Amino acid sequence: QPSASKKPQIRLPALQPLSQFAPLQDGAARFHLPDLIAERRRCLQRVRHNLLLYQTNYLLCLVVSCLLMVFCRPIEVLLGFAGIVGVALLCLWLRRNWLRMRLLLLDTGGHRQTLAALPLAGSCAVLLACLIKPILSVAASSIVLVLLCLLHALLLRRRRHIVTVAKAVAKQAKATVTPMDIALSYLDNLWRSGDAAVIDRRHSAGM
Repeated sequence: QPSASKKPQIRLPALQPLSQFAPLQDGAARFHLPDLIAERRRCLQRVRHNLLLYQTNYLLCLVVSCLLMVFCRPIEVLLGFAGIVGVALLCLWLRRNWLRMRLLLLDTGGHRQTLAALPLAGSCAVLLACLIKPILSVAASSIVLVLLCLLHALLLRRRRHIVTVAKAVAKQAKATVTPMDIALSYLDNLWRSGDAAVIDRRHSAGM
C-alpha cells in the first residue's frame, strides 16, 4: 500500500542512437510522408510514438539550436527570452487577479489607485514596445524549431524491433513519467475538453 501511494517520478529517457534518430544510410526507406487525410490516425500514432521515444534527442536539438541562437545574436535573443517570460508572467498574474482588477475599476473609490497605477502601466507598455522585435524573433525561431521536430516525428518510420523495445521499456517503467508524457496528456485533456464544449454547444443549439 505505501508503494502504491507514491507519485511517479519524472525522468528523461535515454538518448537514442544517431543511426536510429537520423538514419543517413537508409534515409530514403526510413523517411516517408504518409497520407495526412486517409491515414490520419496512423500519422498521429507515429508522431506520438516518435515524440515519446526520441524526446531526449529532440530536447538536445532544441538546446543546441538555442545555444547557437544565443551565440549568434546574444543580446537580441536574451532580450527576447526575457520578454517572453515577462509577458507570460503578466498574463498569468492578470488571469489570477482579473476579477479583482474589474472590481477596482468599477469601484468609485478605487479611481485614485487606478490613476496611480497608470504610470506603471505606461512604463510596461513602452518596455513591451521596445522588446516587441526580439520577442517576435525568438518566438518565430522557437515555433520553427518545434515544427521541424514535429515534421521529423511525422516522416520517420517506425521499425518493428524498435516498437517492441519501446513497449517493453514502457511496461518496465510504469513508476516513471517522462516530460513528453505530461505534455501529451495535457494536450489530450485540452482536446477532449474542446470536443466536449463543441458537443454541448451543438446540443444547446438543437434544444
